Amino acid sequence: MSSLAAKKILIKDGGFATQLSLHFKEQIDGDPLWSARANAVNPKAVIQSHFDFLKNGADLILTNTYQASVEGYMEYLELDEDQSIELIKSTVELAKTARDEYMDSYKSINPEDRFDNSHPLIVASIGPYGAHLHDGSEYTGSYADYVKSDEIIKWHRTRIEACIEAGVDALAVETIPCQMEAEAVVDLLCDEFPDTKFWVSFQCKVVRGSCIFIMMLFAYKLVVVLSLKILSCTSFLNP
Repeated sequence: MSSLAAKKILIKDGGFATQLSLHFKEQIDGDPLWSARANAVNPKAVIQSHFDFLKNGADLILTNTYQASVEGYMEYLELDEDQSIELIKSTVELAKTARDEYMDSYKSINPEDRFDNSHPLIVASIGPYGAHLHDGSEYTGSYADYVKSDEIIKWHRTRIEACIEAGVDALAVETIPCQMEAEAVVDLLCDEFPDTKFWVSFQCKVVRGSCIFIMMLFAYKLVVVLSLKILSCTSFLNP
C-alpha cells in the first residue's frame, strides 16, 4: 500500500466483461445477469480475467459485482437470499485469489519486464440500481421517477455490506445515471460505512455528438487517487 500511496497516478483495470469474454465462452451480452453469471458458473474465468489486468500493470482491480444483486441471483440462478449474498462475497474472494496468484509470481518476473504494482488494491464495483432491471434504465435513470430513495438505499446496502464484509480496499460506485441515486448512495456510505473509501462516477450524457464523463471525487473518502478520464458505456451520435 505504501508504494501505491507514493504514486501520483494509479492504473485501473479495463472493461471486465470484454476481457472475461476471452475466457468465458457463454454469451455475456443479453444475459440478464451479464458478466455476474460467471461468478457462479465459471469462477476460474473471473480469476483469469483479473489476473490478465494485473500482469499488464493494473494497480486497482474491480470485483465482478457491477450487475450482481440478490434479486438477480434469486431469479436467474434460483438461489435463496443467503446464498446470493454469499455469492457476492465469494466474488470478492475471486479478485483476492487473482491478486494472491499475481503477487506470488511477481518476484519471479524479470525486474526489467514487470510493472510497479506489487501490492494492487481490490475495489468493489457497485453498479446502479437499473443494472439489475435488465431494461436499459441504467443508462437513463428513468427508475428515479417511480423508485423511492429508501428503496434504492435498501437495495444498495445489501450488496455494499457484503463486499465490505468480504474485505475490499474501497468501493467504485459506477456509472450512476441520476442525481437521486448518487445522493442516496453517498448518504448511505457516509452514515453507515464512514470508514469506507469510495468514489462515484456518473453515466455520460450525449448531446450533439459530444460526450462528457463526470467522475465525482469525494476527496475525504478517496482511495489515493484519481486523475482519471474515462469514457464508459457511451454511445456517440453524429452532431
